[in-house]
Amino acid sequence: MDDNRFDSAIRKKLREYEHPGEPGALTGLHHQIAAMSTASWYSRHRVELLIGTGLLIVTMIILGEQWLITRELEEEVKTLTAQTGEIEKLRAEVHQLQMRKADTVRIIDSRQQGSLLTASLIRRIATLEETNRKLMADNLLQKNNGAAFVPGNESASEYDAMNAAAPTRITPHEVEGKSSRVAREHKEMNPSIERSLSAKTIYNLEKHYSRGVGLTLGPAVEFSNGLYSLGDGHANLGAGILADLIFSPSLALETGAKYSTRSYAIHDEQILANAPLPGVDTHLGDLQRAEIDYRMLEIPLNLKFRYPLSLANHWLAGIGYSSTIHLNEDLEYTYRFDNQTANPTSIISTATAKKTTIYPGTINLSLGFSHALKDRRAIEASLFYNHGLGTQGVEETRTRFFGVRGVYWFTIR
Repeated sequence: MDDNRFDSAIRKKLREYEHPGEPGALTGLHHQIAAMSTASWYSRHRVELLIGTGLLIVTMIILGEQWLITRELEEEVKTLTAQTGEIEKLRAEVHQLQMRKADTVRIIDSRQQGSLLTASLIRRIATLEETNRKLMADNLLQKNNGAAFVPGNESASEYDAMNAAAPTRITPHEVEGKSSRVAREHKEMNPSIERSLSAKTIYNLEKHYSRGVGLTLGPAVEFSNGLYSLGDGHANLGAGILADLIFSPSLALETGAKYSTRSYAIHDEQILANAPLPGVDTHLGDLQRAEIDYRMLEIPLNLKFRYPLSLANHWLAGIGYSSTIHLNEDLEYTYRFDNQTANPTSIISTATAKKTTIYPGTINLSLGFSHALKDRRAIEASLFYNHGLGTQGVEETRTRFFGVRGVYWFTIR
């Protein structure tokens, strides 16, 4: 019972309790809340919204530009398509008008009256002939080795093929309800077109079609014979890779590398006695003969001048210098050993100079001819003369060489 009375007393005290707070405190709080500004919903994401808006604007601008460019391209394509159609029509008319030559066309029947139509046709024919000349220039001129040339029978243009397959009779043609019939005499047409152009005209054509410095590469083979101050030369063979740097239609620089073997023999006993030949053994007998073989590398640097004979053929003249590197030198000696009999014995010994040596080289002169082939290729044949500077070989001989050379050129640029 005491606990119940105690709880009742506490509840009574709590009901009677009043907080001693100030009456104006809540009023001040309400005024502060009213004075505070309400933040917008996007204030916390302002930076992100600005970036997104900027990206959207840029994207719209790019898409708009792409649309405009695409539309312009479509218009240009339509224009080109229409022009192509007109060109095809003109080609067909040019093809027909080519069949109407003054010496081969005969008017069989004509019911046209007045000269207005004739004058109009003459003007139209003149226009079409000019177009025809332009088409021929576009179709027949090809570029090779920095030069323009007319293809032969193997690479006849579409224009020639169209003429070769042309009919020999033109069907009746209706003009404003009136007919005109024209017949053409049969005449064989040569698919190859012969032209005789001056050297200056060919040079201007080649210069027009050249673009910068041209480059051609090709294998070279040469046969030569040597003249040696100490002995008699033999036939020689050489091969290598050459490059032409074409600076203009008339000037080129030739370089590359060639490997060759050259040999000669010394028979004169006085020369054999005085020449500084390595490995000579006088105990084997009297030296009668020395056979000397070179293995050498040549690095030429030649200026080549081209003179046009036609669009495909040129004369060539060259002058330059070749550095010679002797890789090794083989010497074979023949001795006569007197064995006190009627038949002396011959003894052969060999020596080798393996030291790689660079010698002064040769001055080069050449004169040749080149012919352009299809697929940007060309062949060249030339006669050459090489005059040695100083002495060469361990025996110190002076050399001169003359021979013929052939090159098969591939156009790289």
